[in-house]
Amino acid sequence: MKFGKEPEVEDVSEPPSRRGLYLVLGIVMVAAMAEAGWYYWSANRTEVESISAEQTARQVWELENRRQRISAQLALLPADASLENRARLLEEAVAIQNELRRTRLVTQARDSRRLQELQTELDDARGLLKNGRIGRLEIESDPLLRSERREEGIGLLKEALALQREINASGATSAVKNYAREERLGQMLMRIEAEPLKAATTEMLARATAAAAEGRWPEALKAFQEARGLQGRLNREYGRTQFSDLAAIEMIDTEIASLGAAGLHSLVEENLNRARAAVLEGRDADAIAGFQLAAPAQRQINTQFAKSRFVSNERLQQIDAELQSVQAKIELGEVQVLDAAGSAHLQKREVVQAQKKIHLALEKLEASVARMPKARGLDSEQQLRLRYLRHRLEELGRIQDQVYDLLIPQPSAAATALLKTEVSQALFVLVMNSNPSRNLGGPLPVDSVNYAEAREFCRRLGWILGAAVRLPTEAEFQRALGRSFIAELANAWTAENSGGQSQPTGRKPANAAGFHDLIGNLDEWLAADRPDEETAPRIGGNFTVSASELASLPLARAARTERSRTTGFRVVVEIDLRSP
Repeated sequence: MKFGKEPEVEDVSEPPSRRGLYLVLGIVMVAAMAEAGWYYWSANRTEVESISAEQTARQVWELENRRQRISAQLALLPADASLENRARLLEEAVAIQNELRRTRLVTQARDSRRLQELQTELDDARGLLKNGRIGRLEIESDPLLRSERREEGIGLLKEALALQREINASGATSAVKNYAREERLGQMLMRIEAEPLKAATTEMLARATAAAAEGRWPEALKAFQEARGLQGRLNREYGRTQFSDLAAIEMIDTEIASLGAAGLHSLVEENLNRARAAVLEGRDADAIAGFQLAAPAQRQINTQFAKSRFVSNERLQQIDAELQSVQAKIELGEVQVLDAAGSAHLQKREVVQAQKKIHLALEKLEASVARMPKARGLDSEQQLRLRYLRHRLEELGRIQDQVYDLLIPQPSAAATALLKTEVSQALFVLVMNSNPSRNLGGPLPVDSVNYAEAREFCRRLGWILGAAVRLPTEAEFQRALGRSFIAELANAWTAENSGGQSQPTGRKPANAAGFHDLIGNLDEWLAADRPDEETAPRIGGNFTVSASELASLPLARAARTERSRTTGFRVVVEIDLRSP
């Protein structure tokens, strides 16, 4: 040991068995204490719950009594009682019913049902009170809206609208709600609020239009832009009023675009007027220059100012057509020269020279049409004739030879010649490339041909001959018949066969002046007097005539569309065969 220090004590540990014992004893004591506490708490809780249930029952009893008193007061209210008193009692009844539902220890369905019924009655009472207020507000607002106190009137309408919305959103019955009035009040307020904006829009549009009419373009543009903004507000904020107008925005946009295109439009107008004047004066080069300036300006308007009122694809097409017409004029003049030369060669029976001119004329014409498809003034008849002649180039000489071999100068008409026979099927096929005949045979006359086909044959044969070809008139046919010769022949035949007494005959007399089948064979189409007639004359044919009728054959008429196997025709060519 050391002096000044406490004596050292030997550290001796408790055995493990004792430590376990202490632990078990601690747990037992804690459990005992917990059980004792629970019994104590349970005893006191029962007592507390008993006191609370008694208090709740007393509160429910008091609330039930109060509710019955309120119900009695509501039932005793006279029919003319004020809505304010009824609403006050219903508010108190709703409050009691709410408190009663919360106070009961066990929720009862009848409490919720009664609460809903009372709330509906309360909402109806409040709604009726508000309806009265709404009516008074509408009446009071009317004179204010028409006076300088317009804003006060608007305030009253807003209050009325708010009250109506409260009614419609409440639990009141449908008899108290009024959705139509809510809509009407809302529309009225929007219209009243939008009126000044609409007036400003109208004024700004009038200012813009006046400025544009006077050529004050910047001022007009600014006014149109402001008007567009005002109309846009009307459309956005007051879309349910009559002042909303989407078409007005389109119209204003058109005017704005038109102001941007005004300069180009003036350029188009100026150059068009200059070009058209040049066309009338025959100054083709100046006309082309004017049209070439107008066309791109109009094209720029159409692409860059698509909403402008000056946009017009139709006008651009018109300008292009006028330009191409002038450009094609020179080339068409060359075609006309070649065409006329070809016709002259055909008339002189110079077929080889004619073929060359026809080929060149058609080649130049088709090239012009391909390059300038919009050109006006093209002669469709000329195109058709040149194309037909090109198709018949190899047969031109043969057709001419056949026709000229059959032509005889007409009596008393040296400048015309008549075909001495009826048109054969062979010649008809060469010219028309078809054969309507029923009695087939190349040398035979073409039959079953209607009036239109005979006329078309004349037109095409005229192209081939380079001279006018037509159907003969009645007078020409009668002259070809040779009246005096036929009359003498008929009288001699009659005297020889009847012992000097005239009598009907069915015999065909001889033909005069070299013409064949004027009487007999087929009857023939003659030229109609008027183009609008539905019928056309026919003459000749295989029929019996008396001696007195031989000097002048009778004339018949038939529908132009008629086809008869006994009908053909011959033609007159306006050419002088006696000239060198």
